Amino acid sequence: MLKGIIFDLDGTLLNTLVDLQNATNYALDKQNYPRITLEMTRNYVGNGNVKLLERAFKTEKAEIIDKAFIDFKYFYDIHKSDNTIPYDGIMNMIKNIYNLGIKMAIVTNKYQEAATSLCKPLFGKYIDIIVGKDDNIPAKPDPTMANVALAKLNLKPNECIFVGDSDVDVMTGKNTKVSKVVGVTWGFKDKEVLEALGVDYLIDKPNQLINIIKGEINNG
Repeated sequence: MLKGIIFDLDGTLLNTLVDLQNATNYALDKQNYPRITLEMTRNYVGNGNVKLLERAFKTEKAEIIDKAFIDFKYFYDIHKSDNTIPYDGIMNMIKNIYNLGIKMAIVTNKYQEAATSLCKPLFGKYIDIIVGKDDNIPAKPDPTMANVALAKLNLKPNECIFVGDSDVDVMTGKNTKVSKVVGVTWGFKDKEVLEALGVDYLIDKPNQLINIIKGEINNG
């Protein structure tokens, strides 16, 4: 029976793209690299902030990326909420899920400090488990972070569904062996990408998740 939901963050609950672009461009400016566009940012996100920088700088050289991450983090810590907001319908969806008695967690490749500070003011009343990236844990699509969330929720994989907007999220859900994987089309990746990976459900609006949850509960 369905008892819990694990959400991705960027592109699923929050539209963070402009603030990620601005922080990346700040880091690029600092080392005199060409700036990236919003569309480039969209294509580069999904595997964490370090990978975003490697793609923007077009290198994996530690001396460049280490400095870039320091600059990125400095800027992002200050400006991460400048343009970032929940997608339309997200807050209502979260409240409805909470009222159904379903446990929730957020699992994101965003570094933990930023994930926590963004999520707590918005979702803290409903979601208190936020698992972000740190040096001791591999990034999605490795299942480790999702398994950490499951342990905190005290749930088994088959009691939970994973909701995300990208190929990384679909693979994370599959690697974690959750009951179902739900793809959302309002995020950063194209609908065709999610369809090709064989999601169990594909939704265009947040409130559609409520019907999926009710159906899974009834089928459980």
